[in-house]
Amino acid sequence: MSEKKDTNESKIKIDSQTNIQPTTESIPESSIKSQTKKESINMPESINNTFSTAKQSPNQSPTIRLSDISSPYKYVDDDQLSKTFAFCEIPENNILKIHFCLFSINTDCFIEGNFKQNKMEDENDYGDGDIQTTYNETFPFLQFIVNKPDEYYDFPTMDYECIVPNPTHEMKGGFDEETGEANEIKTDNNKTQDVIHFENECFKQILSMLKDENSIHNNNILLSNLYKGFFEFQPKEIFVFVDITSFRKDFKDDYITCVVDEVLYKRKIFGSEINPLICNLFCKNRQFTKIRNLENQEYPTPLQVFLCDHKDGEYINIHKTNENPYKTMEHSMFSRGYYFTGDYIGEEPILLKRFCCFIVNCLYVPDDIITEMSDEEEKQKIREKGVSASTIYFKENDIQLWAVKNILHFTEI
Repeated sequence: MSEKKDTNESKIKIDSQTNIQPTTESIPESSIKSQTKKESINMPESINNTFSTAKQSPNQSPTIRLSDISSPYKYVDDDQLSKTFAFCEIPENNILKIHFCLFSINTDCFIEGNFKQNKMEDENDYGDGDIQTTYNETFPFLQFIVNKPDEYYDFPTMDYECIVPNPTHEMKGGFDEETGEANEIKTDNNKTQDVIHFENECFKQILSMLKDENSIHNNNILLSNLYKGFFEFQPKEIFVFVDITSFRKDFKDDYITCVVDEVLYKRKIFGSEINPLICNLFCKNRQFTKIRNLENQEYPTPLQVFLCDHKDGEYINIHKTNENPYKTMEHSMFSRGYYFTGDYIGEEPILLKRFCCFIVNCLYVPDDIITEMSDEEEKQKIREKGVSASTIYFKENDIQLWAVKNILHFTEI
């Protein structure tokens, strides 16, 4: 995977002087669907959507100031999941379908922050008073492990067979992650046989998905510490949540990651459908689609897009073999920037690089700039507005495009 500029720190000093206020408005489902005729569409949630002509939702949440957003990030709360596994006490629950929601929090994108006053404490500093600087703020987003065992992309699954319960016996213990066996004296917490057996089987299944099962042990990673609990979505359909952020790159090659935009709105990855059960889980339980800060403020959800170039009068998406995909391109109407398509171009999408992009300070151009816009004066007004926009949405010959000016607003997934 090609690397962008180093962004290891959560806050990086920059030269720009932009005051951004992101909103927490949900992405409308119609925002990314292709259009064949002129019609009004809703914009996806935009951070400081100053120039959007789309109507704002009457129930729109208050804006979030970037200076209010702090670390660490929160995904699922204890009250949203359970660790008390008692399904096997029901005779009908012989076999359960376990769906592994293996999530990671990606922190590779950054958005321009607010001004901050810093006292000059070093006597060698020159000048009087405070220094006013602007920082980039980390904007996290969720990624989930999926594979494609058949026609659908799906969370990894396993069939879980209940053990015969012994109501007179409880054992202390848990999962010995070095040997892969139950350990009767591993923890002080009392767990029933059902709970221990269920967690053991889940952890062993996750280990089997890795290129090297010893990799997490070598890095002192304990799955039991990363296990968040489970959620019963439908009878006998259990979703197990595990935070894999620390080892998300260790999975075998037949596993890839997907993002919320693909599961909740596009419902496809590389043109292939996602298991409708997963899509419905996210649709009916939006708490599983959002990252929040410690004040319960939600971060925006980025779009999944395809980076493109323009050759011989046509747009083409960037191939996976491209070793230097981060190239800007000139546009006849808008300034130089990174250009993305909302959907892939061509017949082999699995060979293309996928990206996640935050929509920041967006100018929305409702008309197709080729087939629906001929007035040069109108085009000039749009050009002028585009100068101060960080992102520009437009259509060109019925292709939906996003022009992004800042490389820190997107990352490859």
